[in-house]
Amino acid sequence: MEDQRSACDLNARLDELSVGLADPDCDLDALGDMEKQLAAAQQAALIPRLEAYLEAAVAAGNGYARSVLVGILAETAGRASLAVLLRAWSRDLGDDQDSLTTAPSVFAQEDPAAARRTLVPWAEDPDPDLRRAAI
Repeated sequence: MEDQRSACDLNARLDELSVGLADPDCDLDALGDMEKQLAAAQQAALIPRLEAYLEAAVAAGNGYARSVLVGILAETAGRASLAVLLRAWSRDLGDDQDSLTTAPSVFAQEDPAAARRTLVPWAEDPDPDLRRAAI
C-alpha cells in the first residue's frame, strides 16, 4: 500500500513539475527540489510519463524543461533511455545543449554494442537532425 501511495505522490510531483516547467514565472528553487526528488526516486513506473512530458517540452521548444526532464529520465531509465534522449537532443531549441550531451555519451560508452544498434540506423535517417545526433 505504501508503494502505491509513493507512486501516486511521485506522479503528482511529476505533474506539478511539468506545469512549473511550462510557467515562465515559476519558483525555480521549488522546481529544483522536485527534480531532485524525482531523480532520486528512480521509479520505473514514471518512465512513460517522463518520456511523454519530454516529447511535449521539445515540441513546445522549451529547452529548460527538456534539460530537466532529460536528467530525471537518464537517472530513472539509465542506458535504456538512450534513444529517447538522443531524439530529444537532436532538436535544436536554440539553447546550450552541453548538459544534454553527457548522459547519451556516457550511456554509449558503457554499452557500445547497444548504442550502435540505435545509432547506426539513424545515421541514414531522412531527418537531418536525427542523423546529426547519431553521427
